[in-house]
Amino acid sequence: MSTFAFPEGWRKASLLDIAKLHRGSEPGSQSYCAPPEGTRFLRVGDLSGKTDKAKQINTRSDDVVTCQKSDLLMTFDGSPGIVATGFEGAISSGIRIIEPNENEALKDYLYYFLQTEFVQQTMRRFSTGATIVHASKAIPHIQVILPPLDLQRKIGDVLHLTEDMTQKRKQASQLANGLIESLFIKKFGDPLLNPYGWSTEPLHKLCKEIYRYPTFYGIRYKPDGVPVVRIGDILKDGTLDEQISNYVFIDGDTNKRFPRTLLEYNDILMAVRGDGSTGKIGRVSTTKLVGANISPNLIRIQPDHTRIHSLYLFHLFSSRQGQALIQSRITRTAKKKITAVELKALEIPVPQLETQQKFARAVEMMERIKRVQNTSATHISQLFQSLMHSAYKGRLATVKITA
Repeated sequence: MSTFAFPEGWRKASLLDIAKLHRGSEPGSQSYCAPPEGTRFLRVGDLSGKTDKAKQINTRSDDVVTCQKSDLLMTFDGSPGIVATGFEGAISSGIRIIEPNENEALKDYLYYFLQTEFVQQTMRRFSTGATIVHASKAIPHIQVILPPLDLQRKIGDVLHLTEDMTQKRKQASQLANGLIESLFIKKFGDPLLNPYGWSTEPLHKLCKEIYRYPTFYGIRYKPDGVPVVRIGDILKDGTLDEQISNYVFIDGDTNKRFPRTLLEYNDILMAVRGDGSTGKIGRVSTTKLVGANISPNLIRIQPDHTRIHSLYLFHLFSSRQGQALIQSRITRTAKKKITAVELKALEIPVPQLETQQKFARAVEMMERIKRVQNTSATHISQLFQSLMHSAYKGRLATVKITA
């Protein structure tokens, strides 16, 4: 950015010089309440779409910070760098409301700019922490390129159209997920009740590996290296985020210290700790994360493919009925957790392998359709940079968007 030759009317400014940042708070569990009382408590996972269980809090506490749907939000803890709008409620301490001076920077423009690699690289460079990543130290270092306001408006308008197309494809993908779960239940029945009378086996007899290391104590994340998959990297549909720049990293020597959790394609991951996350299921569905490692809050499950198909086991665990099976084994202490011993003892219905494989082929066909529907996670950032270049050359009006 320092070598960028700005056209007339363009400039670069610190985020703190063009916007006010309002940090959220942690009122504590004593503030939690049940709907319809209170207001929604927004956590980082709510903004990323990776948390399904919403929380409500009362707003009588003096330290509650609330946002409106029109507010621009950005995360700085847990999964730093998520930028969002359209949320209403009280924000947690990992989130900040970004209130731009619209004589300097338009909110729509800033919404897209903060998602670009210009900013995300800065976030990673100044992040600290192993189990929970913190990036608030990046705030003073975030620089914003500011074209004239009319160009900011044009860039925001074009990117909004692109994002709208992306959302429609995501909705189609969600419908496909519902079809897969319906197919699973029709073909195999409720895994908790096992109405078809399939033979059962404890999970450990169906897997080559079920393991997690208890801690990453003292480990420092790096700007690049080997990706570390955390709970927040598991998307709502159980796939893993394919945007590698969203991950934290460890170096190769550190990675070698944890060989039993090196990921292979079609491994299954389960969250084993955390109030709102225990039992969350993911699958290594991309070769981009083969060789990556996992955080101590996840456990690696490597199915024995001569006994059980990964897609069958994944959809068993991720179905509503499968989640009920997992929840029956969760220990409710200060934080919910499930131990490796309890997980290994889970009795799993085991249909004939040929039947599982037929189901897997149907799922793979639907996943191919989903991949066609889904826009690459990097598309918005790449288009932004294309628009910046076109604006610099005075060719913004010629930019086209294809579905």
